[in-house]
Amino acid sequence: LSPWDHMVIGAITKEGLLPKQILLERAKAWAKVNAKKMNADEVEVKLTRVLQKLSGSRGVLGTHRTGLQRGYHYGLKEWFFASSGALRKQHLSKLVMLPQE
Repeated sequence: LSPWDHMVIGAITKEGLLPKQILLERAKAWAKVNAKKMNADEVEVKLTRVLQKLSGSRGVLGTHRTGLQRGYHYGLKEWFFASSGALRKQHLSKLVMLPQE
């Protein structure tokens, strides 16, 4: 796993089920220190690739759709049922919602 992968996994482990918008904020802050030459658009593209890799082929992250907000919330794979991919009820409290505009 790359340093980007570890940054995403660390943020999710520490904060809970996060939507991409919050992960993007964390990634931009992390990139200011660890990838200084990347601009905001490049950070977003990199984050998208990392999320696709970790929730797809690597199987490190699971995805949950709340229906209340657009997009997925990303969480650790062990927070989900292996058979259905549904979020386990005991981990619903880890859901981080975006503030409403």
